[in-house]
Amino acid sequence: MSSLVYALVGKTGHGKSSTANSLSASEHFLAHDSLESVTSSVSSFEYTTVTGQTLLCLDLPGAVDPKLTLPELAAISPSGLDALACIIRKGRLTDEAMASISQMEMLFGQEVWAHAVIVFTHCICDLDKLMSDLAKLGEDHVLNKVIKKSNNRVAKIDNLTRDAEKLKTDVDYIHQLLSQVSTETRKKYEIELAFPRAQEARLDAQIEAAWRQKDAELEDLRSRFLQRHVSHEDFEKKAQELNEYLELLKQLRRDRELEQAQKSCEGWERVKQFLR
Repeated sequence: MSSLVYALVGKTGHGKSSTANSLSASEHFLAHDSLESVTSSVSSFEYTTVTGQTLLCLDLPGAVDPKLTLPELAAISPSGLDALACIIRKGRLTDEAMASISQMEMLFGQEVWAHAVIVFTHCICDLDKLMSDLAKLGEDHVLNKVIKKSNNRVAKIDNLTRDAEKLKTDVDYIHQLLSQVSTETRKKYEIELAFPRAQEARLDAQIEAAWRQKDAELEDLRSRFLQRHVSHEDFEKKAQELNEYLELLKQLRRDRELEQAQKSCEGWERVKQFLR
């Protein structure tokens, strides 16, 4: 019987490697509760649960580089992944949670959530309380949107608990959801498909980051000009440079939107061939 292959994805300090150790009942994965990544490459470990299920756990670096991580994943599991676990530290449901979500989509594309389980770490409350807290964020919150895309596969774990029975319950439920992904999707996530998606997502993220940076610089320049910290001549010169840069980014945005629209149209044309 082949192993169920899954990968853990998450930002440094969210408890990803500790969760890998809890799931595999081992100390194979390097774990440290700091902001500096301990995992520098994909770490793998195969184990068998008490029920006889064999799983291959892949722990991804906290700071992923698609050009390095994807080929490494493909080499370890050329047939693909049965499931992915997005690790998010409970209590950080704003910027850092968004960082984990962005990391998943940058690496694997927006379609990844059909293959995903979302696991909240450092979670001492029960699952019902966690779901209640998430519901309070509202259905339009980006976190709840991806939870919906993942078919509401949400789990929690407290890797520091001394309650062995509680940890076992959390681990068993995560294993159950990972198996559920494999059953529901009926196919593995093909890692090779992520290469172009990751590149596209990375480009979009770079464009948006550059836009935010230059827009903030322009606002700061206006503020300093109004406070007479910048001469009129310097303000005009710098403002023109920033506006030209923003206009370039705006054109890049339009080009990307047209490119995506073109791909959607081409995809629909291919689909229509099968409908005739």
